[in-house]
Amino acid sequence: MFLMLLALPTALRAENAFYTAPFNIIPGDTKTLSICLDNDQIIRGFQADIILPEGLTMLKDGDGNFNISLTDRASAFAVSSNEISDGTIRVIGYSFESADLEPGKGTLLKVQIKASESFTGGYIQLKNKILADKSNQNVKLADSQMLVGIKEQNTISVADGEIESGKGGFFSLNLLNDSQMTACQFDVILPTGLSLDLDKSQKTERWSKTHLLKGKDYGDGRVRILLFSSNNKQFNENDGSIWNFWINADKEVSGKQSVKLDNIVFTDIYARTYKFSPILFSVEVKAPSISLNEDDNNITIHENENKKVNVNVARTMIADGGWYTLCLPFDIDDVSTTPLKDAEIRKYKSMTGSVMNFEPTASLKAMHAYLVKPTSNIENPVFEDVTVVSKSDGIVDGANGYEFVGVHSKHELATDGTNLFLGAENKFYIPMETDKTMKALRGYFIAPSAESGAKMGISIDGETTYINGLANGKVVAGKVYNLCGQYVGNDMKALQKGVYVVNGRKYIIK
Repeated sequence: MFLMLLALPTALRAENAFYTAPFNIIPGDTKTLSICLDNDQIIRGFQADIILPEGLTMLKDGDGNFNISLTDRASAFAVSSNEISDGTIRVIGYSFESADLEPGKGTLLKVQIKASESFTGGYIQLKNKILADKSNQNVKLADSQMLVGIKEQNTISVADGEIESGKGGFFSLNLLNDSQMTACQFDVILPTGLSLDLDKSQKTERWSKTHLLKGKDYGDGRVRILLFSSNNKQFNENDGSIWNFWINADKEVSGKQSVKLDNIVFTDIYARTYKFSPILFSVEVKAPSISLNEDDNNITIHENENKKVNVNVARTMIADGGWYTLCLPFDIDDVSTTPLKDAEIRKYKSMTGSVMNFEPTASLKAMHAYLVKPTSNIENPVFEDVTVVSKSDGIVDGANGYEFVGVHSKHELATDGTNLFLGAENKFYIPMETDKTMKALRGYFIAPSAESGAKMGISIDGETTYINGLANGKVVAGKVYNLCGQYVGNDMKALQKGVYVVNGRKYIIK
């Protein structure tokens, strides 16, 4: 392999790159230099001469070999190195079993570098760069160099995040450091409604075994944090989280909140201090989610009164041309921002005799009943960031004894002809004795009497429909007549399927 790399003819391929990653170091420090390889073909071996500027030296291991290691990209390879001249180290990578280094990008070699106390900067050069391809042909690459800076790059950050109201979540303090940091101190300043739960704080992989965390709550939204090593051990690695912390949000809090880290000071192994400017990050407090079911009494509504929540409504409305009734326990200012955006919605306007007039609306009031005609299927809609209004009964719309009433829980309807519900074919129906429970999140109609209920109508957008009042086998009191006007008895249970008249109102037996 050594001979192959040094002796065979070469060909230039611009698609391959063998280079030094950006590198900064401060005088007196030790740091890892990354040498990267971007190859678009299988590689069987490589060679490069590393030339260090004055003031930088390559460290050796306990056996006197240069401290150079391969990354996982070349796990089947071996590496050797020797100093061919003052300050020039030749590195050769090879495989005894002709293993392949697959096409890819990223770090190939890690080299331990130490800077003298007098180091002022310079260039790291890579020369005599040769790759051996799968055909044992050498690919010679152009020389390159990279300027080594002595300015320390130390940055801290906390990413914005989301938590749920009444609960909380983790955030991470990230440190990217060139300096050998061992400890830090800072204040976490939280707005009203947010709090820091130190018991849920998590250490990270960057902690040494001797790192400890202490916190002091000043009771004014400010918590002082001290993270340090009892024996001055530095944080592991040079990038990543040094503290995972938990922020709680009160149930009443919602929306975007701002958290500040202030009075930030880090120290390194030499007891040097590094002050950082304050940093801000956002905590988006999302409303908690509740579920309402058309088959339940929905006590959840009362439990969340005046709270901002996301509401999952377990109900389906099919776009079949029919009108549905709907009652929700929260206001909607603009339906265009909700799952009802494509539906036709009508609200009660006025009464004309026994006719209830409805008009279009783009907003809904809590506990009022509305007419809804979907233009596309509405299945289990979710309404976000709404404030729950809790009332034992729905709000009544209407006049002169004619009422349109919303229900948020299951409701028992009267079966005497004064309570009507809107059903199939957009007709009014009287509930049966055996089936008089209305499902939740709907509306029903009340007439002053059974006789007036039989004459009740609705007018939508000026078009009036008088509904004949067909009912599904309702047991009623009174004389029963067929459509020919013939008296057929007083008991509808004994009658065959068909349409009958009782007290001037039509009923159907199915």
